Amino acid sequence: MPSEYLCKVCGRFFEEFYDYYCSACQHIICEKCTNSQPWTWPCVKCGWAAKTRAEAINNDYACPNCYVCPYCKAPVDIVSEKTFEGEPKFVFKCGYCLWNSGIETIDSKWHIEALSEEWLRKKAESVDLPRLSLREVPTFLCSLCYSTLVSPKGSTENLMAKIFPRVTLRLYHALIMGVEEEVEITVKNTRPKNVNLRFDWRTEGIPVKIASHTRSHDFDFSGFEKEKKLKLILKPEEYGSFYIIGEVWFSFEELSLGQATTHIRLGPIYVVPRITVTKELPGFIETGKETIMKVRITNESSKDVTRVIIEEGTLPEDMRVLGDDFFSIPRLAPNETKEHSYKVVFEKPGRYKIPPSKIRLKIPIIDPNRLIEIRSNSLERLLT
Repeated sequence: MPSEYLCKVCGRFFEEFYDYYCSACQHIICEKCTNSQPWTWPCVKCGWAAKTRAEAINNDYACPNCYVCPYCKAPVDIVSEKTFEGEPKFVFKCGYCLWNSGIETIDSKWHIEALSEEWLRKKAESVDLPRLSLREVPTFLCSLCYSTLVSPKGSTENLMAKIFPRVTLRLYHALIMGVEEEVEITVKNTRPKNVNLRFDWRTEGIPVKIASHTRSHDFDFSGFEKEKKLKLILKPEEYGSFYIIGEVWFSFEELSLGQATTHIRLGPIYVVPRITVTKELPGFIETGKETIMKVRITNESSKDVTRVIIEEGTLPEDMRVLGDDFFSIPRLAPNETKEHSYKVVFEKPGRYKIPPSKIRLKIPIIDPNRLIEIRSNSLERLLT
């Protein structure tokens, strides 16, 4: 479950990783809260930019330093090669179609080579080698400190915006009201340099208790590192849904402005009634023979469940179900028990561990149109 990031200005959370990032005050800013400034025309290859439209027009909306291949129009590089006499020469080379200006025939318009980069550029200019076009982009300023914002959608010089540490939530089933459970959160440093992070956790929505020793976490990352894991111990007190809110204190090695903060949101996380599933097998089981397995489903809560779907999922090797491996209950009232039976065959003797069934519920008080998946208890039995 990916995280949502808080805009420092308007206080809203956004589903995308984030929109813009201010490297000066270290805040995430959404597009609606930026100050748009006049457009610029940067070169995607070398970073040179025309600051005004007049400057862009004077350069024919092209970079004065970069050229493109006359055949495939891909950007070309200046490379150094050696002549037959062993002297260095400079030519244009295309990394896409592998065109090389030095191997053109002597009478070709595109035979361009020189003994220095300066003379090579002058020759290219004299024969009108196509230049790399500029693209028009706006400049956005932070509405808090008026520094230039960087965007994850920008060019290579704005890579800082792409490498804010990422946080994700791993929740393998819905939580159960009144039951203390662990949820796993992972943090991955996607920056090439060091970053220090501190997380202070709370919840938003229905009342949920967080075990005191899991409310805060500190991480020190040195460059690119594998993800680190943390666990929150949660105990929801009501049915419904909630979000995990993390206040993130962070400092980046390449920025010397001290610590800054932002907020992330993980969820929604659903809290469902306690549904107990018990499975029974007869006392004596013959391998290779059909055996009846009884499944009892009990709603141990005071809330109505309008639909229950139970599925066995992946079964152990040498065990198979005869017929359908799932069944549906249209309604399970409070404290009601329903029973279902099906036939199974155990191919070999031994100890079998039957994994938890997959249970999907529809609960009107949470979302009448949503099926929420939880897991049942497992059964382990020695078969002889």
